[in-house]
Amino acid sequence: MGYSAVVLFIAVMVVASYILFNTSDFPASVVKSAGAAFFADVLGMLIGVWKIALNAGFLAKAAPVTGIISHRSAQHRSSVNLSKGHGGKRT
Repeated sequence: MGYSAVVLFIAVMVVASYILFNTSDFPASVVKSAGAAFFADVLGMLIGVWKIALNAGFLAKAAPVTGIISHRSAQHRSSVNLSKGHGGKRT
């Protein structure tokens, strides 16, 4: 999803830039639309970077939700389950 957003961003920037640099080749409505698309694209990128990359709380939220199981405790659980006759199934 992220790669397609980058590709679309670049495509809009290239097309809008071409239209804005060659205004004499296009009607005024197309030039205005290209300017609006360019502005909206840049504004959307800035808001995205601000909310995701520059937000300190965003990285704090991305953390593992499971604890690390040590090798010893995993062995202990499997030996307990085998001794209870569970056939190696973890409970």
